[in-house]
Amino acid sequence: MHRRITYTKSVTDVFTTAATAYAMGRGVCQDYAHVMLAMTRACGLTARYVSGHLLGEGATHAWVEVLVPRHDDAAIVLSFDPTHDMHTTIRHVVVAVGRDYADVAPVSGSFDAPYGGQLRSRHRVDVVDLIESAA
Repeated sequence: MHRRITYTKSVTDVFTTAATAYAMGRGVCQDYAHVMLAMTRACGLTARYVSGHLLGEGATHAWVEVLVPRHDDAAIVLSFDPTHDMHTTIRHVVVAVGRDYADVAPVSGSFDAPYGGQLRSRHRVDVVDLIESAA
């Protein structure tokens, strides 16, 4: 899928379906995530959309978490960034999760009200401390 879609800004919006983005072969991170969600769910796997930040990119980002069953009746969650064709790292900061983009509220951007007025929001994300778990 990563090779099938070319990262291209301003060709899709929040209403673009996974099928449309895949057919166009272009889109942004939310399109990559929606296409991956459609593919994993078509394979019978449970998956969710993750919205957050990829530190160093300066904008919101989207990726996917997939619940993968194991042979011992347990399951593991794999977190994958289809835009960058990689497993997520500590640089992927989760802000919200849901079934798809519609479930997660935007965390930055601007909104022009239909009858005047404007709302702007800006956020900065940094890792300030890393705590090792005692496992």
